[in-house]
Amino acid sequence: SNNNHPLEIVAVVGITTRQFRTAGTAGSYFEVVVGSASANSTSTFYTCQVHGLSMSEDSEITIASGALGDAGDQMTATAVVTSGAVTSITILTQGTNYALNDVLLIDEDDLGVNSGGSGFQYTLNSNNTGITEVNNISLNGSGYGVGNVLSVDDSTVGGGGGSGFQFTVTKVGFCKAISVTSSGTAFEASDTLILGDVGGAGVVQGTGLTVAIGSIESVKQLEMTQQGVLTLGPAGQSQLILNPDGSIGAAGYSIAASGQASFNGGVATTTGSFTGALTASSTSTFTGLATFNGGITTAGATTIVQTTAKFADGTAAAPTIAFDNSTTTGLFRQAADVIGISIAGVEKFRFDTNTFDTPKLQVDSTTGSTSPFFKVDPTTNNLLVGPESNQLSLDNTNTLKSVGTNIDIPLNFETKGGGDFVFKGGTDKTFNITDGTSNVVSVDTATGTALFNGNLDAGKLRIRQNVIQNNSTGATRAFGQVTALTVTGTGSGYTDGTYTQTATTGGNGTGLTVDVTVASGTFSSVVVYDKGQNYKIGDQIVITAAGGGSGLSVTVSDIDGQGVVLKPSTGSSILCDSTGSIVIPAGTTNQRPNVLDRVTGAIRFNSTQLQFEGYNGTDFVSLGGVRDVDQDTYILTESA
Repeated sequence: SNNNHPLEIVAVVGITTRQFRTAGTAGSYFEVVVGSASANSTSTFYTCQVHGLSMSEDSEITIASGALGDAGDQMTATAVVTSGAVTSITILTQGTNYALNDVLLIDEDDLGVNSGGSGFQYTLNSNNTGITEVNNISLNGSGYGVGNVLSVDDSTVGGGGGSGFQFTVTKVGFCKAISVTSSGTAFEASDTLILGDVGGAGVVQGTGLTVAIGSIESVKQLEMTQQGVLTLGPAGQSQLILNPDGSIGAAGYSIAASGQASFNGGVATTTGSFTGALTASSTSTFTGLATFNGGITTAGATTIVQTTAKFADGTAAAPTIAFDNSTTTGLFRQAADVIGISIAGVEKFRFDTNTFDTPKLQVDSTTGSTSPFFKVDPTTNNLLVGPESNQLSLDNTNTLKSVGTNIDIPLNFETKGGGDFVFKGGTDKTFNITDGTSNVVSVDTATGTALFNGNLDAGKLRIRQNVIQNNSTGATRAFGQVTALTVTGTGSGYTDGTYTQTATTGGNGTGLTVDVTVASGTFSSVVVYDKGQNYKIGDQIVITAAGGGSGLSVTVSDIDGQGVVLKPSTGSSILCDSTGSIVIPAGTTNQRPNVLDRVTGAIRFNSTQLQFEGYNGTDFVSLGGVRDVDQDTYILTESA
């Protein structure tokens, strides 16, 4: 028995003890709970609280690591006992270090002193880690609304890995503090105040807030001195002071004994009469109509802000809105819904619902420019656009022309994209190009007939008077010399290098050579070296020296020649509709052409040999026929 020898454990962090009933009596025991913090120690001792270690034998206790459930502590619960038996247990505090399937006991003293009961056990079969209660809600934060659903971060509630907690806000807008900004008057202690809209009109109001006066302060509001000075209002605040001499002093105004008044916030009265000068040293407000029979004069900087003003009609000579040093220049009402602007007493501009009228108009980046970019001058019936050096003029003679200080000024017409030039005529309408005095080109827009008083150069062909003449200056062969090639497509596989005077194949002609540069497997440059002859526009050219690449097309895009081609449709004829003769002049022009310029099917007259020849594909041969005695006509025999 340990009667009179109450036990204790030498202090170790994490170990708690409990003595049940009086030590040494039947049913008593000494309980030791070894918590997780005790792992910092490896051993301890039990001893007698009265006699110390001398009463204990082999009292060392070795502390070893344990598992969850070995040291549960601090759990509390409510037990219901019915007919001597425990019928329910409701856990109130979970405690720590318990584990599932732990079997818990209850001392009979906790279910009724000396009840004599026994045998009850309670097994932990589930672990509730959910949040069961939210209380002590802080009144900090803002912007929440009733119905908001809030969650909580796991780390703020122990970091046990929980999730899924939600809390629905049912009340917001709690009053946290009330401060007195204006003390008011005539209140009594413990008065309950009736509150108006908290936060201002229109703010959503809560319920349940009442405010009672906790304490009051007595303040002197009225004082009369022996000299008859009356003071209204508490000291340290706005006061009204009445003096026996009639002067009045207040926070916003004052009246001297002489009657002179000063109103810091303005004057608001139904009627008022001032026989002297009225001076307002700050902004004044008139909510009604103010009448100034003598006018209004301002000095220095004057600003009129947000006003609606009505002015007299005025005239051009005396505009309603004018200027100090130019009273005849300004705005006036010219007519109903018409505004006039007068300059030096003369109306120069007019605005009405639909128009802007002025005798002259100019627009420029510099105001008052003597050479504006755009100018309309009705006195000269002229419209000018552009800088002074080169302008576009449109006058009352329906003439659009270039004018300006430059000697030579072009006149350009340019459309955008696929836009066309259209000169619209009709019956008895003619499009003329003149040299300034007489027509050089005339086009009858009704019939399409064109008359040229000079030459018509169409490419390298000139039509002049009754002569059709080749007008080429760069050709050396009769037909089809290549002057331009077009390369299209995306090439690859060609052999890099530079190829000069490289022969080509393809097309209708012969003799074309080119200089070709190949880089990165494709053509970077193709230049004509020898133009060749007899090629046609659209001929496909092959440059074999550049290697076996693919993807590129080389096309003849322009040709030249000294000859003249008359080309009817396939199978048709060339008609010389004349009752006269075909005249072939004598001289070197009748000599046989160079072999390179001979074309299959060509026909020529040989005046030196007095015979008619035709080209058989290899050479010119005699076709027979004789020359007429008048030496102007060749007659073919039937056999020819």
